[in-house]
Amino acid sequence: MGGLRRTMLALAVTQLALTAAEVRQESDEAGPELICYYGSWARLREGDGRVTIDQLDPSLCTTLVFAFARLDDRHWTLLHSLPDRLLFYRQLTGLRRRHPQLRAELAVGGWNDSHSADYATMAASGAGRATFAASAAAALQMYGFDGLHLDWEFPRVRYRLSVAVPAGPYQARTSFEMGAVARLADRLLLMAYDLHGGWTPTAADHHAPLRPRSADFSGLDAETAVRLWRSAGASARQIVLGVPLYGRGWVVEEVGPPPLEARGVAPPGPLTRERGVLSYLEICSNVQQRGWTSQQLLDEGRPFGSAAVGDGQWFGYDDEHMVAEKARLATELGLGGVFVWDIAQDDVRGLCSPRPFTLTSIIKETLSNLTERAVPGERAPSVPLASNSLTETN
Repeated sequence: MGGLRRTMLALAVTQLALTAAEVRQESDEAGPELICYYGSWARLREGDGRVTIDQLDPSLCTTLVFAFARLDDRHWTLLHSLPDRLLFYRQLTGLRRRHPQLRAELAVGGWNDSHSADYATMAASGAGRATFAASAAAALQMYGFDGLHLDWEFPRVRYRLSVAVPAGPYQARTSFEMGAVARLADRLLLMAYDLHGGWTPTAADHHAPLRPRSADFSGLDAETAVRLWRSAGASARQIVLGVPLYGRGWVVEEVGPPPLEARGVAPPGPLTRERGVLSYLEICSNVQQRGWTSQQLLDEGRPFGSAAVGDGQWFGYDDEHMVAEKARLATELGLGGVFVWDIAQDDVRGLCSPRPFTLTSIIKETLSNLTERAVPGERAPSVPLASNSLTETN
């Protein structure tokens, strides 16, 4: 069954790639990208967690992605004509009037939709694939989007085709025909996060580690994930490294280096309201206002992540130092850039820092500085971090 699903996804990508005749040529000499997902449900949150499209800072991003369009499970078309979606799509693509360098793209799928059988059913027939491809192309043209993101998490046109792919080796190999997807997609958005989470309520670990640890051979880290997709035939420039702007947490009795024994998933925060998840804004607010501590996680003297600890809870996340390290890794490996999930979970208003969109700004600054200073064959130099870093080195 896994092989069938992988084949059907590859066929769906092929069908979409053949929808239009012209291919927009991208220069290999272009600098690294910073792709910012916008989770549209952020507009429904309350207080400081509410982020609308007009509050975004498009100057930080090379590409802004609207998440998510839905799939009509009867006609295999995108549900892109709903009145509220029409307004938000127009708002997002309209940002290019003031920021002409910005690319605006549309994502379909996501965590919730990926758990249904709809995508597999659509991809299993030629008619379903053709209908979906035509619908997607029509939506991009109708609303002025520059590209499409396929975010089918478990499964070339004049627009760019991006596919969100898992970092975990088991999920990647069982859900995707990796070589076929690498050949057909313009970009592979590597979801190097959610590698651990509330689905293991008694084992706390960092959900987005930068590199493998000496005693961990699971392959669940960003560096190993890049090597995995490179070995499947993806070029370095195709891969865009995903950086989460949120943490995952557990209730623990003792604090130490992960993995840790846990008594369950952490309670929801006041803004995101999801068990076991806190946005970066919620985490930095806890550090500044509730006495939580932020610690750098080290293995053999090298950082692989950060943790925030307080009120009997342990959260693995990426602080200012770690997002800069991940931008550095992307540059050193020659990747296509970095994407963030999602920009609405950043410190948008600068409540913890004098710099709004704190983490996204640091990623942009790091990518820019390293690209300007890098000398072929040499390691990129260090980039100073913001003076208000929350990190405490162990």
